[in-house]
Amino acid sequence: MRADWEPGTTVLREFTVERVLGAGGFGHVALVRSQSSGERYAAKRLHSDDLEQQGHLIAEAQRWIQLPTHPHITACRFTRTVGDQLVVFSEFVPGGSLAERIRSGRLHDDDAVATLRRILVVAAQVAHGLDAAHATGLLHLDVKPDNILFGADDAAKLTDFGLADIPQESMRLRTELRMAVDHIVDDQRVDPKRLRAMKEALSKKLMPEYENLPGLTTPRPQGHSPAYASPEQCDGLPAGPAADVWSWALTLLEMLVGERTWPNGAVAPLVLKEACRAPLTANSVPLRRVSPNCWRPVSTRNPGPGPRRCANWACAYATSRSRRPGHGPPATRRPGRL
Repeated sequence: MRADWEPGTTVLREFTVERVLGAGGFGHVALVRSQSSGERYAAKRLHSDDLEQQGHLIAEAQRWIQLPTHPHITACRFTRTVGDQLVVFSEFVPGGSLAERIRSGRLHDDDAVATLRRILVVAAQVAHGLDAAHATGLLHLDVKPDNILFGADDAAKLTDFGLADIPQESMRLRTELRMAVDHIVDDQRVDPKRLRAMKEALSKKLMPEYENLPGLTTPRPQGHSPAYASPEQCDGLPAGPAADVWSWALTLLEMLVGERTWPNGAVAPLVLKEACRAPLTANSVPLRRVSPNCWRPVSTRNPGPGPRRCANWACAYATSRSRRPGHGPPATRRPGRL
């Protein structure tokens, strides 16, 4: 993080940087406090030299801002632009990330039943947040332990909706294709709705890959974390709601195994099969009673269960494990706190 965002400095003329929260190849996160209101925010700086990509990121952040208030979604408050940076101000969630809890072993306990229940409650809470986002038409496409935070009440919250990177090559192709189509199809006498349909049809004719380009007519397939990616994301194909469910399931698998032991999300069924045979790490939760058949491949063509069903299953099974281990789940209910 550059010196102008060091702790104690004033940024954007109105925020004091308290401390650095994290950094990665795509951005930096700092805890800042408003000098006027005293409100604290997690400020994420996203870098891009491409103006169109900046516009996309702003649009995605606005969709995040418009999400309804939900106990398992980190609220996005507002954005600012500074040169080639978009700064996204979201709710500060003080409990750290799920990734930190997995690494430290804090998520696990000597009591296997209590550990399993704790893991399933986290999974249920995240799935409920994901379901609320999907209900508005917003996909996450990068669900992973780093993007799950814990509030002061220990409730799990999804964060960083839609802020995954878009490949520069796709942005260039998108711009060139749109300019060409606009030049060819430009008749003010045609009804606007029909004109849009004509442009889309021509785009598909000129470039068959049109539907697969990130940020166009279908959800972008890239910008994800490979270790938590669905098979279609790994193959560079269009990704839909099922991709989020797959990533959610991989996050659950990591909690159960105790750490991530796989390089690529597409191999998840094999990892689950091995985990059911024997513990893979010292923190693994026994999975001998879990059938590998429960991990059914999901894809664009075979969407499988939605996040609401996943949440209900996780919550119900957590309740059953806290009562009589080995028996089936009771009626579903909303998840409680850990």
